[in-house]
Amino acid sequence: MSDTPHIAFVGDSLGLGLGDPTTLGWVGRLAMLSARNGKPFVPYLLGVSGDTSTIIREHFANEVERRLLQHIDSRVVLQMGVEDCRILDEKPVLGLRDSILNLKTMLEVAKPHFKVLLVSPPPVYEPGHNSRVLRLVQGQAELARSLHIPFIDVFKPLNTDVQYKRELAAHDKVHPMQQGYEKIFSIVSNDRQWWFNR
Repeated sequence: MSDTPHIAFVGDSLGLGLGDPTTLGWVGRLAMLSARNGKPFVPYLLGVSGDTSTIIREHFANEVERRLLQHIDSRVVLQMGVEDCRILDEKPVLGLRDSILNLKTMLEVAKPHFKVLLVSPPPVYEPGHNSRVLRLVQGQAELARSLHIPFIDVFKPLNTDVQYKRELAAHDKVHPMQQGYEKIFSIVSNDRQWWFNR
């Protein structure tokens, strides 16, 4: 069991698979695929619905250290930002600069100790909200490049996916349903940056 990777998936409700009637989300599908391929890992879902990157950052080190040990194969996947981009009192919950600084802090904490992967947030339905998410994704990609951390962009392919947008519209405009999470899973699992696609 000590040879089996332990992976903390850190973020918000999109990592939890909120809205997926199968309850698997994209993370559960990754775990199932890896197990079938003889490359199992132990997933820890550390997403909390409604959490901004500020809240995630405040709990990040403690939550990760409680679950991952440095003497075993421990890894961290981060995906966050949709909540930062919501409008509250006529302005974004969190500005772009603060969102990127929060993420930078977490990546710099994790990188010396664990293998780290950054996955972008997916698109949302409302155009104004979605444009803010796009700017955040662009900032995340630039940050990942500067820190030499692998980055998987799920936003770009899903932003023009009619079926994905249709699921968003039919649900809560932020979380997809079964087929949407299947699409996120497919993008991540087929990306060369995903550790088990090698």
